[in-house]
Amino acid sequence: MLVELRIFQKVKVGFLLVGHTHDHIDQMFNHFLVTLRMKEVGSFPSLIECIKKSYMPEPTFDVLEEILDMRRFILGLHGEEKCIEQLNDISFQHQFHI
Repeated sequence: MLVELRIFQKVKVGFLLVGHTHDHIDQMFNHFLVTLRMKEVGSFPSLIECIKKSYMPEPTFDVLEEILDMRRFILGLHGEEKCIEQLNDISFQHQFHI
């Protein structure tokens, strides 16, 4: 979309192997995991509360009511493929230039 709208000439997309983000977010999500293993969470509000208490500084939340359907956008309304045909094996570690 960024290339199509001419915001950028090219975009580099990286897909890392699952569990190998090499970022501080791994540490934060590990805290969430440890806390959630010890507590029973029965509702969305209690999940947010539990996560907030599991990490410092306390994380903030934005609840998304809706998101863009990128697959439908890329394939088009009638299924005609645009640039998606060039992307395959995206579940493995790769770099793509679009």
